[in-house]
Amino acid sequence: MIKKNSMIANQKNNPHQQDFSAILFAIMGYLGYSIVDALTKWLLIDLHLSQIAMIINSMSAVILFFIILFTQGIQGFKVNNPRMHIYRILFFLSVPYFILKALDILPLSEFYPIFFLTPIFVIIGSIIFLKEPFEKTKILMAFIGLIGVIIVAQGSFATHWDGFLYTFMAMLCISAGTIILRGMKSGGAKLTLSFYPSVALAVVYTPFGYYNYVPLSIENIGILSAVGVTLVMGQIGCVLAFTRASSSGTVAPLQYTSIIWGIVLGYLMFDNTPTTPSMIGTILIIYAGLFNIMFTKTSMKLKAQ
Repeated sequence: MIKKNSMIANQKNNPHQQDFSAILFAIMGYLGYSIVDALTKWLLIDLHLSQIAMIINSMSAVILFFIILFTQGIQGFKVNNPRMHIYRILFFLSVPYFILKALDILPLSEFYPIFFLTPIFVIIGSIIFLKEPFEKTKILMAFIGLIGVIIVAQGSFATHWDGFLYTFMAMLCISAGTIILRGMKSGGAKLTLSFYPSVALAVVYTPFGYYNYVPLSIENIGILSAVGVTLVMGQIGCVLAFTRASSSGTVAPLQYTSIIWGIVLGYLMFDNTPTTPSMIGTILIIYAGLFNIMFTKTSMKLKAQ
C-alpha cells in the first residue's frame, strides 16, 4: 500500500507525466466537442439553436451534478475562488452570441481561420498573465497548426469587418476563459469548472429555448441524448487537460485536431468529401499535434534518466 501511494505521489509530482495525460485528455475533449458540433448541425435541420443549447446544457449540468455528488459528495460543489468562477462564466456566456452573429455574416471558410487563433492567444496570454515559461517549440507548433487550419479553410478574407469583429470577440472570450481556467488549476474541485458554466448556460438559454420550442421526435431525443453525453466528454476532457498541463502550449495547439474530426465526421454524416488542400492542411495539423506529443514523451524520458 505504501509503495502504491508512493508511485501515485511520484506520478502527480512529475510534470512530464502530467503533460502526457493532459494531451490525451485534450484529444478526448476536442473529439467530444467535434461530435457535439456535427450532431448539432444535424439537429439544426429540425430544431432552433436556443432549444438545442437549453436541452444539452441542462443535460450536461445534471450529468455533472451526479458525477460530482457520487464521487466527491456535497463538498465537491465548493469552490475556492468564486469570483474567478463568475468571471469565467461571464466570458463563456458571451461566446454563443458572438459566434451566432459572426456566422450570420461570414461563411465558415472565413470564420474558422480567425476562430482557430485561440490556441496562440491562450499560449501568449498564459505567458503574459500567468508567467508561464516561454517554450519556443510549442509556440512554433501552434503556428504550424494554424497554417494547416488556414489551408483547410481556404477563406479569402473579405471586407465584412463586422463579421470578423464578432469572430475575434468570440475568440478573445474563449481565450480569456481558458487562461482563467489555467490560473484556477491549483484549487477547488475540477469538475465544478464544467458544472457551473453548464448551469449558467442552461439558465440563460431556457427562456429562448421555450420561446422557440418545437416538439421532439424519437430520433431527435436520441441525438440530443448523444450530444449531452459528448458535451460532458468535451468539458471534462478540456478542463482536465488545461488543469493538468505544465503549460498552455502543451495542450492548446490540440484544438486544431477539431478540423481533423470535422473532416472525418463531415464525410461520415454529410458525405462531404475532403479536397486536396484539406488533406494537406490536415497533415500539417496532425504533424503539429504529434510533434507536441512526441516532444512531451521525449522530455518525460530524459527527465526519468
